Amino acid sequence: MLHLDAEWLRQLRLESGVAAGEPGAVARVTRSQALYLQFCALNRLLFSPAATFEKEAALVAFIGEHDFSMHPALLAAPPLPPSTLRELLDHAQEQDLAELSLERLARQAGMGRYQLIRAFSVATGMTPHACLLNARSHFQRVFKAHVGVTPGAYRAALKH
Repeated sequence: MLHLDAEWLRQLRLESGVAAGEPGAVARVTRSQALYLQFCALNRLLFSPAATFEKEAALVAFIGEHDFSMHPALLAAPPLPPSTLRELLDHAQEQDLAELSLERLARQAGMGRYQLIRAFSVATGMTPHACLLNARSHFQRVFKAHVGVTPGAYRAALKH
């Protein structure tokens, strides 16, 4: 997946003579093996020590040479009912992050893992992991303000 600046991409598409997608345009999906191999080569180059000029040229060529509008649109994320979202959050809050399983959360929601991530993102604006980290860091700040130590330090002190 490429995350590109929307205005940069719009300008590049206009330069290439291809209609630029409007903000909020649907994401496209392809199962083309050849395109995937080209993308992998681009990815290797982008994360290599190659010169910035070479990386930019390869990215511009990759985007300019492909009309992604011919690929099917990514289907909308399935809805995540508020009651299911609350159940997932409650369950996840009870778990240690190291033991938390995306597969288990997805099964609890009756979705696949990718569907859950997309539905969760639509419902909350964050992935499940980011949402949990945000909630826990907020809890940690409030807990420390009231008790004077972090929850982990408090738990450790109770064990001794």
